[in-house]
Amino acid sequence: MRWREFVAALVTNSKKGRKRAIENIIVQKRWRWIGHVLRKDQNAIPRVAVQWKPEGRRKHGRPKITWRGTVQTRGAQETWTPQDHLEKDSESRGRNHGTVMGQSWDTLRTLARDRVRWRVFVAALGANSKRGRK
Repeated sequence: MRWREFVAALVTNSKKGRKRAIENIIVQKRWRWIGHVLRKDQNAIPRVAVQWKPEGRRKHGRPKITWRGTVQTRGAQETWTPQDHLEKDSESRGRNHGTVMGQSWDTLRTLARDRVRWRVFVAALGANSKRGRK
């Protein structure tokens, strides 16, 4: 199933009275993908792309914000703070290059290595999203 077909199915299901909000599903899919990328090898292209920090000016027509910046912005808007799943250690705070939901990328990477905990984290994140239940 392609992404457009998936989105069309979601819209159809939401019109039929499904309780689950489309935004929650998108939030969960985004975070599942982030976990997948964070588990990849350090030199894998998706991982390098997520960690990339552009320097200088972007050319005309290019987005001003990177995918990583988008994740950081969206993560700051989430209401749920995953204290049960994330350990705050001084080591990762020292190497913090931007945070997501108040947590460093290193801390999220540590959590993503444990797939069971990551799935619980993503499920809870989608269920408690600001844009979630009505």
